[in-house]
Amino acid sequence: MSFFLTWIKAIFITALAFPHYSETSFDPPPEDRKMPNCDVYIHQLHFCTREMDPICATNGQTYSNTCVFCSEQLAHLVMITKVSPSLKIVNAGNGLAHN
Repeated sequence: MSFFLTWIKAIFITALAFPHYSETSFDPPPEDRKMPNCDVYIHQLHFCTREMDPICATNGQTYSNTCVFCSEQLAHLVMITKVSPSLKIVNAGNGLAHN
């Protein structure tokens, strides 16, 4: 029994001595994310990789990566001749979790 108590004490001291290195998790997320430079995707609309780096836009939709987000923005630009100023990135990650 004393070995068990010693083991628990050791784990507790280790947890206190080596805190998690996630200081940024305590900072609130920024209100607006920086908009990506979509000009680099003009000549490759919808020719995106399958890389998963999800971003959530202000329309509540999650885009799998920046290329997909910019392709949608640029396709919208072609349809109505101007980019919707209301569509912006809310955060990195899934949009459903942010609602």
